[in-house]
Amino acid sequence: MRHALNFHVVVRPIKEQGHKVAGGLQLSTDLDTELRYLKAEVVSVGSRVVAEMKDEPVKIEEGDTVWYDRHSGHEIRWLDDEPLKVLKLGDLVSIDK
Repeated sequence: MRHALNFHVVVRPIKEQGHKVAGGLQLSTDLDTELRYLKAEVVSVGSRVVAEMKDEPVKIEEGDTVWYDRHSGHEIRWLDDEPLKVLKLGDLVSIDK
């Protein structure tokens, strides 16, 4: 198993259905340029993230759902050639607990 290092968080993007625009056209999250933040599941958390958040009331753990800026991070492929995103702690904007 591979693990994130330092201030990095590896996430699995969650594909959402999108929404309809005027005229009934269904836009996916990939095409919706007005959608700033995307949802993802945390796969791995770096040790510096854990240390940085030790005094915070909410901790980031594997399996959590987080929201991140769509323009941040880089794509990698780990297990089964599945596309994942590598983000920095500062790229995360919220967490669903």
